[in-house]
This record gives sequence, C-alpha cells and structure tokens, in this order.
Amino acid sequence: MQVPSSIAAALFNIANADAASQRQAMSSNGAEASNTALQADESSTNVVLSAQGQNALAAEQAAKASAANAASFAKLGGFGIKASTTSFADVYQSQLLQAVDPNGSGTVTEDSLEQQVTAGGGTKAEADTLYKAMDEDGDGKVSDQEFKDSIPSPFNTPDFGKEFIAQQMSGGGDAAATPSLDSSLILANLAMQESGKA
Repeated sequence: MQVPSSIAAALFNIANADAASQRQAMSSNGAEASNTALQADESSTNVVLSAQGQNALAAEQAAKASAANAASFAKLGGFGIKASTTSFADVYQSQLLQAVDPNGSGTVTEDSLEQQVTAGGGTKAEADTLYKAMDEDGDGKVSDQEFKDSIPSPFNTPDFGKEFIAQQMSGGGDAAATPSLDSSLILANLAMQESGKA
C-alpha cells in the first residue's frame, strides 16, 4: 500500500522532531543523565523487548483485520483493484530498515547498525547492546523482521495525535515533499534507551 507522501512526510517529520527533542533532553541533562540511568526503572530499559511485545500484538491484530476483510478484498480483486492492510508503524519501521539493510539482503549486520547508531551520536557499545536485544532467537543475526519487530512505534505517544493534526492544519504535509527519517538519530536514541543511558 502506498501512503500518500503528504501524510508520510507529516508522520516522519513528527518522528524526526521527537528524536531531536529526546536527544536535546539527553544532552542538556549532562551529568544528570548518568545519574538518571543508574536510577532508571524497568519502564526506561528493555525498550526493544517492550517494542517486540507491542509489535507482536499489532501483527496479531493486523492478521485478524486481514482475515475479516478477505472477502471484501477478493471482491475488489474481481474488479482489478488490489487492496491490503498496512499500518503507519510498518511504513516507519520499513523506512528505518532501508537505512540498515539498503540492499534488501534480509539480514541487518552489526556493522550497518553500528554505522547508523554512531552517525547519530551513539557509541559502538550502545550499538552492540541494541543489536543483541534485537536478536530475538539468539542466533547471532538480526533478520529484517527481527529488526522491524524491535522498533517501537512513535505513533503511540500521548501527543502524537495533536502533533499530527497541527502539522496537517499548518500545511506541514507538503505533497511534493519526499518523506524521509533521520534514521541515524532515531536508532542512536533507541540504542541509548536500550543501554539505559536515556
């Protein structure tokens, strides 16, 4: 399913802005950040594990929606119209995946994740922690699906709806814009959160 570029641009702009504000909060806290990391409760660690659980539930709901709509999709197919379901979270996760598996090999390498994380201001150690957390089956590799399963949806934040509507009302969704994410910043923030440094 193609998401209109104006909507995708708005969604990606919000995700980029959230990542930038998280980074600003991390860097402005300075020494406080290390103390906060030591006092972090479980809600601020295991971000990947939480995302994997949320994404498993979302996949289950998507499968149910597809099954419920199968007859309608088949009827539309009879008219030459291809219909399917997708989510904005999947579009977001797929865009991030392109940054770490640009050739579509089906596997995210440690090096490609490390390059993105360090380009966004994270460290090699944080990238390694993130990679290990993403390896759901413990085989030492991160498949494209494991990567996507490990990415939290930015659309579950309390302010997302307000931000999206405000951006659409202000003309923030330019139809001519090519939507893109700041993948390195987003992945570096995720690595820092997973390492307990955010």
